[in-house]
Amino acid sequence: MVLDDSEKIVIGTSIEIGYPVRITIDNSEGLIKLYENVTPPEDYKGKRYCFDGVKWTFNQDWRNPNLTAVKR
Repeated sequence: MVLDDSEKIVIGTSIEIGYPVRITIDNSEGLIKLYENVTPPEDYKGKRYCFDGVKWTFNQDWRNPNLTAVKR
């Protein structure tokens, strides 16, 4: 997930985004990391790329949600 720098983020056993909070994500296992000052690829869309803390890689499992399934 890529957020604007002005977005308020509180990290604990859950992650709360926004003020007032508009998104809450479970982080009870503490696996979610926050990376700051990262520029996403120009064609970034949610889940299209993965960021490992250093570089962006294309997510091979990503499917374009704008395409509909072909009826058989």
